[in-house]
Amino acid sequence: MEKIISKVAAIGAAGSVFQIACKASKHTGCAAFTSGLGSLGGTFGMKGGLVTLGLVGIATDLVFEQAIDLILKGVVKQLCREGESQEEIFSKIDEYPVSVELKLKLKEVVRQYSFCSIKQ
Repeated sequence: MEKIISKVAAIGAAGSVFQIACKASKHTGCAAFTSGLGSLGGTFGMKGGLVTLGLVGIATDLVFEQAIDLILKGVVKQLCREGESQEEIFSKIDEYPVSVELKLKLKEVVRQYSFCSIKQ
């Protein structure tokens, strides 16, 4: 789920940059499209504009994946600080709509965090 969200965010960021470039061109229709790409590409023209949009998308994707990871790790650490047991946190992690890989990372954070109590 987090991978889908990061891809959608990447497309949205690149689309927003392109939309701003088109609006800044003061043209309409196809002229705005070509002018927007040209202005994003600088001396490399429209091809450079396409590369720029691709790089914006890739950068957004990488940043967003890291942000999701950090946010969820912070949430898990806060649950530990609040005194919830490992089992309770593990059951919550299992309910998160994220990949199995991220669930395993979050469970490892819980195991390493010293505030979590183990109820037996």
